[in-house]
Amino acid sequence: MEANNLSYNSLSELMYNTTVRLTCQQKGESMIGTGFFFRFDGSDNIYIVTNNHVALENAEKITFDFKIKEDGIYTIKSFSITPSTDIWIRHKEYDIAMTPLIPIINHLPEANKFSICYISESQIPSPEIIRTFEYIEDITMIGYPSGLINPKTGFPAIRRGITATPLQQSFPCKIDGYDKMMEDLFFIDAASVGGSSGSPVCICNSGSYFYQKSLYVGERFWFVGIMAAQAGMSEQPDPENPSLIIQHPIHLGIAIHARHLLDLKSKAVID
Repeated sequence: MEANNLSYNSLSELMYNTTVRLTCQQKGESMIGTGFFFRFDGSDNIYIVTNNHVALENAEKITFDFKIKEDGIYTIKSFSITPSTDIWIRHKEYDIAMTPLIPIINHLPEANKFSICYISESQIPSPEIIRTFEYIEDITMIGYPSGLINPKTGFPAIRRGITATPLQQSFPCKIDGYDKMMEDLFFIDAASVGGSSGSPVCICNSGSYFYQKSLYVGERFWFVGIMAAQAGMSEQPDPENPSLIIQHPIHLGIAIHARHLLDLKSKAVID
């Protein structure tokens, strides 16, 4: 994980600065979600990545909630754009969209104070590295569940859980809004609610961690997925009224394997 010209004290502080809250509006419809900063290898361009369903096509207004860090103090900076065309580069099969960062912020006088930490392509684990992971890994997700944001600092919420299905495997599943089943997904034991869509899902260890049956001291960071949806609800009859069916969330999130972001690399501007 890398940052702009600002200084940060820890891996956890870096992680808090990888995201931006997005609000897309179109014909009275409003969609709040999470975007995160990403850079492809071989490019100096940074992209904001989110889900297709968050990045409403032909949105009339898009609001970004950035963070400014000045003299060690964070403040929120919100602004909106009214794009005349669709600004997003979209994946045809998976719920992923991205847009270049610079055209969005280059007109703002405060842009050089924006606190931006980006995830790099090199932090997406290769298939060989994924094979070395445990079948149950601790994961960290950064985002804005239910649109939650610190109104003073712009900070997101960070939640932790575990992989509910192994990263070594693909779990086919159908996501609302897509006619075809997405083949390469995984589940996490961390509830996904509105606003979490587009959150980066990471393996993040700081201090000590177990890897391949050994204890290591230090830090480990891998970007493994993009939160896309909440898993389905379980249905059970009401004990007092069996004819009434009650839906219960199963508190699992559906994530897209991070490697599918690389499918868009050919559409990115490579310097």
